[in-house]
Formats: sequence, C-alpha cells, structure tokens
Amino acid sequence: MVFDLTSGAQRQGTIRAKGVVLRRLETTTGDRNIYFFLEKYGPTWIYVPGGGRGKFRFGGATEPLVWGTVDIYRTSNNRCYLKNLDVKEDFWTLRKMPDRLKFAMEWAKLLAQVLLPQEKNDEVLGLFYWSMKLLEDFEIPPELVEWRFLSRWLKLWGIAPETRMCSECRRQESKWWLLTSEGIFCDECKREQKGGVKVDSFFLSVLNKSSFLKRPDFVEWSKGLDWVQLNVIKKCNRVLLETLRGKYAT
Repeated sequence: MVFDLTSGAQRQGTIRAKGVVLRRLETTTGDRNIYFFLEKYGPTWIYVPGGGRGKFRFGGATEPLVWGTVDIYRTSNNRCYLKNLDVKEDFWTLRKMPDRLKFAMEWAKLLAQVLLPQEKNDEVLGLFYWSMKLLEDFEIPPELVEWRFLSRWLKLWGIAPETRMCSECRRQESKWWLLTSEGIFCDECKREQKGGVKVDSFFLSVLNKSSFLKRPDFVEWSKGLDWVQLNVIKKCNRVLLETLRGKYAT
C-alpha cells in the first residue's frame, strides 16, 4: 500500500522517495533517528532500530549530506521506519575538502532548523543539491556559493531583501549601498539606518549577478573573482541568515 506522509490518515504503508540526510541522532538504547529531507514529503524523521549498535547494514549511508532513495514503512501509530536506502551521491570529493564541507554542514543544520516537518519544499531541495555540487569546484569561492544559495532560497520563499534599488526612495544609482535584511539603502537614505553591511555599487552588482546567473554561466563567470573581498561577502551572508532565522527559525 502506498501512502502520503502528509496525510492525517492513520494507515500502514510504504513509500519510496529521494532525499538527503540532514541530521542523525543516536538513542541511549543504540537505535538511530534520521532526519531526511525528502522530495514531495519534506523533512521527515525516520527510525532505524539498532542503527547505532555494532554492525549496521546501512553503514555510512545514514551520514549527514548523503543523497539517495529510501524505502519507508509507516506503522499504524504513524512511526516511520527505514526499510532500505540506495545511495546516489555521497559527495566524497567534497568530504575531502574540510573548508568547503563546513559550508554544506551549516546549510544542512539551517535547513533542519527552518523547514517545517513534512512540508514539501522540492525547489529548496534541488537548490541545496546543486549548491553542494558548486562547492566541489575549488575554483569557485565558497562564500560566493553561499550567497547564491541563501539569496535564491530567500527568493523562492518571497522574503529576499531588495538588492536592485533603494528600499526607501527607490533610487537605482548610488556609489555606496547599505545592505540590510530589509533591503538596500542608497547614500542618502542609509544615514537613517542602523546596522547592515556597506558595499560599493560594483560589489553589489557582483552579488546580484551571482544570484541571477544560470548555473553553467555562474561557474564560468565566478572563477575569475579571486580578488573579491571574501570577508565582505561573509558579512553579507550573515544578513541573509538573519533574515531566514528571524522569520522562520523554530
């Protein structure tokens, strides 16, 4: 019997779904709970009896950031059990680059904090996957990949800060801009704002371009940006993180 995880019906059944491991928790009894971000079904806790004891047949397949297809069985009391997991992508190349891997791990943590359980977010799931693929390219600054990931995520949810014109006077030209979670402010209007990150017009154009370019074009374009001030991009990324956590974090 195939069932819908989002349904309130108390029925037993089995589904197959694609997804990624976001979190893994061990119980005191040696069992394991896996938080999968699933296509069509959203983030879902799946119970793995004995998953933390001795020889475990799924091995490293339940490590965070492993992508694959899972078979899930739901009991009559709505508990989901892992029956099978077919690994499609373990990102082994990325796992050998600790400085880049930490970005993906932080994104997984953020997804687990912000996304509502069993709420479909297929576009965000796809964005997460392709952002991880971009991290594998050592020629692309990971900070810029993070800006692209976060800004596109916010855009999907309709809460991205306006970055093309002043949020106060709607002016489109300014030598300097102040980037905040509420949008950007021009030279004149930013005097009234507190906090935020000051960027020049060219730097802002780099951020905008990284958000709107298609992935193949972004890969080619971004490899010539070694000179970009990564510490400033980090500060801009924190603005986007504040936007997400401020409105959606549980």
